[in-house]
This record gives sequence, C-alpha cells and structure tokens, in this order.
Amino acid sequence: SEERVLGYSPGDVFSVVADINSYKKFLPWCLDSKVIKSVSPDKFYGRLVVGFPPLTEAYTSEVTTAGNYYLRSLCQDGKLFKHLLAEWHFDEGPDNPLGQTCNLKFHVSFLKLGIKLGKKLSIKVCQKDLMIDM
Repeated sequence: SEERVLGYSPGDVFSVVADINSYKKFLPWCLDSKVIKSVSPDKFYGRLVVGFPPLTEAYTSEVTTAGNYYLRSLCQDGKLFKHLLAEWHFDEGPDNPLGQTCNLKFHVSFLKLGIKLGKKLSIKVCQKDLMIDM
C-alpha cells in the first residue's frame, strides 16, 4: 500500500474522507455525491456520479468505518466496475512540533469491464495503489 504523512490529525483526515456529501465540492470528475442510507454509526451507503458529461457513471458503495481510523468503501452496483474496493487507514503520524500528523494508507482494487475494438466485451483485472495529495 501507498503511505503518506500528512500535517493533520487522523481524525481531521478521516472527517474529510468520510464526508461523502461534500465530495462533489472538491473531487475532480465527481458530479454528485450523497449518503442515501445510514444503517448504523459505522455503516452507510453513498451514491456517487462521476465522469465527463455525457459520459458518466453512477454507483452506490457500502461504506464501513472503525472509529476514526479505518474506512472501507465497496461498490455495490457499478456498470463500469464489476468490483471496486477502496480502503483507508488513518494512524497517528510521527511527532511534529507544529502539530499532529496522520500516517495515511490508501489502497484500491477493481475489476473493470472494458470494451475492445471490434465491440467484443473483455474483462480486465486491475489492482493499483493510489495516493491522493491533501
């Protein structure tokens, strides 16, 4: 997994990642974002619309959390992705005289449906570690 130390507390970084309703305000290519169902304090469903109009993809993810230190998002109904899983780990970072730090780990894996030339349907398996600069 990719790791990055950020100059914010783990709770602050977790709050940004868990605030799905705000994704549309700051994430590129996110056209809409909202929590559609809360199951418990540590489980909810979020709906995202991403893309470049007229090409867009809407999907629902089951989001589970463990305190302010772990968040898992699993796509439930995507058409572009047969499988899409993102996991975030938020741990205390190294001591810093300027304030708290967060050791952030982010991992994503996905199974993507792709169309090749000749309009034959193919399936690509992809697994990548990505890091979002904050």
